Amino acid sequence: MKTIRELEKIIDLKLEEKFKSIGYVLTEENIFTRLYHEGKESFIMINKTRSKTEKICFVNPLIGFVNYEVENIGQIVAPEFYGPGYRVNTITQSLGYFTKKREFMEWEFFLDKNPSTIERTTSSLVKTIKRFAIPKMELLSNDYELFQAMENNDIGLQITNRVKAPILLYVMSNKEEALNLVTKKLDELRPSKKDTSLEEPDNFKSVEEAWSFYRRDKDPRYYYNYLQFHNRFINYIKENR
Repeated sequence: MKTIRELEKIIDLKLEEKFKSIGYVLTEENIFTRLYHEGKESFIMINKTRSKTEKICFVNPLIGFVNYEVENIGQIVAPEFYGPGYRVNTITQSLGYFTKKREFMEWEFFLDKNPSTIERTTSSLVKTIKRFAIPKMELLSNDYELFQAMENNDIGLQITNRVKAPILLYVMSNKEEALNLVTKKLDELRPSKKDTSLEEPDNFKSVEEAWSFYRRDKDPRYYYNYLQFHNRFINYIKENR
């Protein structure tokens, strides 16, 4: 190998071969998926970076789970949380946070080392996935376990778990619980009013209007976006009872 690009190609081939042996197939560039049940899959996303000298390739796998019914509803009722280039995922985090250490981890591949080290390093990466991530993904294929993981913020980002946990309850046919949870979360996010004598409107015409209405003890912009989701979600449930 003479270049970092050649090293990356060899890493890609090795990982594709090893991921296939554990049930993950390449579906798009750097993304491998495994179907659990209809509408539910897990994925491995390979992020690669280079050292400044271009002598080392760092690999950080992201592990995610997708419940497509949750995601399809989410994109209807919460478009503010689905930006351009969004990679559909219900819950995701870096591989290192699945391990007992719960910390960021990278696997290092060196351009000037013996090629046999590529085999050892890719084997170490896949062994970590098999030991820590795959059992969790299998658990999350159960809707109740997925809900608990999101509600307790065991995996993923709280900023999106707040949106997807109520949607999952609705998908699980727990409509009243879904309504109660989304309203509870909205109340938790509500900033203090600047003028306590004013009544809060049912909605705001713009985020700027919300920004001027509230203090900064909590994020008015995030609250505004969650309020839009809250209102759309309630209407969606009413229309699809």
